[in-house]
Amino acid sequence: MRKILSGYSSELVRGVASVAGLRILGVLIGYAFVLMVARIFGATALGQYQLTIQVIGTCGLISALGFNQLTLKYSARLKTSREGWRSLRKLCKQWAGIASLAAIASSIALAAFAEELAIHFFGGAEAKEYILLASILVPFQVLTNLACELFRGIGLISLSEYLRSIHVRVINFLVLGLLILVGGKNVDFVLQSFVIASLSAFILVALVASIKFREKNRSDQNAPSKNVEMLSLKQSLAQSLPMYQSALLIFASTQALVYILAFFETPAEVAKYNVSLQIANLANFIFASVVTVSAPMYSRDYSENRIKLEASIKESSKMIFGRVARHPWVLQFLVTPYY
Repeated sequence: MRKILSGYSSELVRGVASVAGLRILGVLIGYAFVLMVARIFGATALGQYQLTIQVIGTCGLISALGFNQLTLKYSARLKTSREGWRSLRKLCKQWAGIASLAAIASSIALAAFAEELAIHFFGGAEAKEYILLASILVPFQVLTNLACELFRGIGLISLSEYLRSIHVRVINFLVLGLLILVGGKNVDFVLQSFVIASLSAFILVALVASIKFREKNRSDQNAPSKNVEMLSLKQSLAQSLPMYQSALLIFASTQALVYILAFFETPAEVAKYNVSLQIANLANFIFASVVTVSAPMYSRDYSENRIKLEASIKESSKMIFGRVARHPWVLQFLVTPYY
């Protein structure tokens, strides 16, 4: 094992091991939750629950406007100085404000067309309440995603991955189990537990982000000055929109299939498809874990140490692709979004 890992930096190895472990644990908890919901409430309830999460995720992606990737990119670059942290705080407020407005617009649209969406995708107008709950959660989901990218960029990768893979699933599982024990087999408990879990995640990221910025503001009072370029709104949009387009294309080629299935089939079929997709995604753990760890490294090293950047690119691409990583197009594909 030591010989196999000898060609990689300890930062990359530790990060990938941590992220992969958290993701595997999250998937196992997700499987347990799926089994519980399917056994107690049936495949239709599971499909409606998964569709609701899909709607929240879709609106969150659309509302983010690419600022999630921009947050990752600049948090990794600006975390090295007092002025950098001040600029990062201003930028995060700006991006979060714009994304929040887009999220509120998405929420209003969801609420306005809740009945039509329920009829065409959820199997009946009685599922309208799922759409309405989803509309409430969209702004919180957007801000949580932005905070996760912030934590990832400043080096709190394990915390970011915990929030993505573990927290909501654990709280969802525990709260649902408690509600079933207290109130019986009420199908509404499935989504209500998710609402509680999502709001708890938002509260947690808000607390951690505020504490982190306050700590840096106090600890860096006597730090040496360093000139930091501040992005205007126009510059932010110019950089975020290409990332946004890429994210939408990836969504259209993968997650949009769920909506097609929901339109022509029943929520029960959607549940079966999602379970199969989760099992198939097990093969993607190494690639996703390496990208999660290496992306902020690229951005940080690009502005600080080009030699280290080259080493980071070679290490991460070798871990993913092996011998294929020697080809220049592979390196370009990996690092372009983070420059």
